[in-house]
Amino acid sequence: MELDCAKCSENQKLFYGCEEDSVIPDKWQIKEWVFQRCPIKLITQETQQYIQAYNLLQLGAWPYAQGWFRNSNKFVEAVSIIDSEIKRLEAKAMKQKP
Repeated sequence: MELDCAKCSENQKLFYGCEEDSVIPDKWQIKEWVFQRCPIKLITQETQQYIQAYNLLQLGAWPYAQGWFRNSNKFVEAVSIIDSEIKRLEAKAMKQKP
């Protein structure tokens, strides 16, 4: 599902919880966390940048040419979290296939 705030109708905004909590209890759930607001509202610009960097890293492009050692601990930890979450979701998807 791709969410785009600009394309949401007023009814969708109520359903998704764009401006206030969703009218649907426990609308969004990620692992043990439950959210009443649209996930787009929860993702910061910094988080988006880490995800973009992760995608580039998967293509072999480190932010700094020197690779691992020049990148901050925060960046390395963010990439590790993103990678483990993607692997968890992929494993879950594989289990659900018939």
